[in-house]
Amino acid sequence: MSPASTYLKHHLGEVFHDVFAIDFCPNHGEIFRFGGRPGTLITADTRVPFTGWSYLKLPSTITHLRCLDGGNQVLVAGLENRLGVYDLRFARSHQGGDNDDNSFKVDDAARAGYNYSDADRHLMFRRRNKTRKKLRYESVAQPVIKFEQYRNLARIDIGFAYDAATGVVAAAHDDVPGTIALYSVRTGSRLRVLKLPADDSGDTNPQIGGRIEWDPAVIPSLQFETWPGDRMPTLFVSYGTHARVTAFSFDVNELGDEA
Repeated sequence: MSPASTYLKHHLGEVFHDVFAIDFCPNHGEIFRFGGRPGTLITADTRVPFTGWSYLKLPSTITHLRCLDGGNQVLVAGLENRLGVYDLRFARSHQGGDNDDNSFKVDDAARAGYNYSDADRHLMFRRRNKTRKKLRYESVAQPVIKFEQYRNLARIDIGFAYDAATGVVAAAHDDVPGTIALYSVRTGSRLRVLKLPADDSGDTNPQIGGRIEWDPAVIPSLQFETWPGDRMPTLFVSYGTHARVTAFSFDVNELGDEA
């Protein structure tokens, strides 16, 4: 574990435990954002000490995120059917390096080898308890655009893709097997629904003499790709125990002017 991650784990306490998503700002290569469990969106800037990084408390665990053009907005997908665009200019962020009298200071954390003394551990323990209490009362950021029809109750391993050129979001759903919904990042409305068949393998299992049924309950992987000469992207879908791949292509009018 790096010195930065070691310090963050101790100093930020309950702010984050697991990181599931990370993305760099398109126009600012020094800035990236990451999040996971619990629902905390952290903005990191490689030009400043990591104690100056800021974070937002979100309603649920983050599974995917994309930094949108301009750098101020972030597209975030999460558990409990959460999908939305957050504008950091209108959200109250918190500093990861905010200190109080019992904080564990950067100079203390930088001691060689991170061999914490009993006094250090006591300070970190007190800081974590204070952070837990603080997080209970911190305001939860609300999206400026909410995707009301998105459905993912509790799956982390679920497909998600975003095409910046068209502003189209592709998100697998967990409520209807084999379902992918396309959304407009500009309005949050659903453009159309793609469905995979319940059995698309065509393979046979000689031991049972029948077709191999795959479970499409969760589509784990989605990716947009625009080939040279194409006006619209192609959506690739990976699914099934045999790593099946299906591609969806679109006409300009299929996604509508709204996208």
